[in-house]
Amino acid sequence: MGGAGLIGISIVAGVLLLVGLVTPGWFGIDVKSGENDVSINMNIFYSRVCVQESAIDTCLTMSNAAAMERATKSDDSFRFTEYLVEAIGALIGCGCGTILAIIYGLSLVREQDSIRPRSSNLAVTGLVLSIIGGICGGILVIEFIIIHTKMDTVTDTYGEQLESSNVGFEKSFPYSLVIMSFGLFFELIAVIVHISCMRTPYTGAPNGIILTPAVNGPTAVVVQHSTVSSTPYARFA
Repeated sequence: MGGAGLIGISIVAGVLLLVGLVTPGWFGIDVKSGENDVSINMNIFYSRVCVQESAIDTCLTMSNAAAMERATKSDDSFRFTEYLVEAIGALIGCGCGTILAIIYGLSLVREQDSIRPRSSNLAVTGLVLSIIGGICGGILVIEFIIIHTKMDTVTDTYGEQLESSNVGFEKSFPYSLVIMSFGLFFELIAVIVHISCMRTPYTGAPNGIILTPAVNGPTAVVVQHSTVSSTPYARFA
């Protein structure tokens, strides 16, 4: 799998990671009490709160800055500050790494000697950024899986008490977490393909003969596997 494969996998990974990070499906709860229904869906950056009262829906999107500030002043298990840093690291690392991987993949597809040294530097930079972003995203996903596990324990413990008080409590399906996980999986494949492309020996331009003018007569330049020889007369093997 060469440059085209690297481009395709990098695009799929980048899109999945972006969608997973920006959609409010990392954590969600739905609380029902009588005729009132309150649903909260959130990601790292913002929360979407919808209130249904007397068949009238009212939705509001708000930043998580206030919750993040409270988390820094208490022992809140959500630790929004840490999660925000990890999310930004995953977004910047994987985003920039994907762009550089695509540029590197295009250089492999074109097989141009003139852009090979530059693309090699971009390849190393893109690979490092992708690995850093993947690590940040992986840690973030693991931490939210732990949060969901704890919430399931709380729900199982106090579920009967809530039902007896005529209060319904449900946890929403974390679809953004699933999308993010698939994005990290494809990002891992992209990193493996990236390393494989970098380890593949470069054979240079295709074999051919280029005729160039010379002072003492025509000169034939024989190009074979990046080896260029020039003689006063045409030389054919």
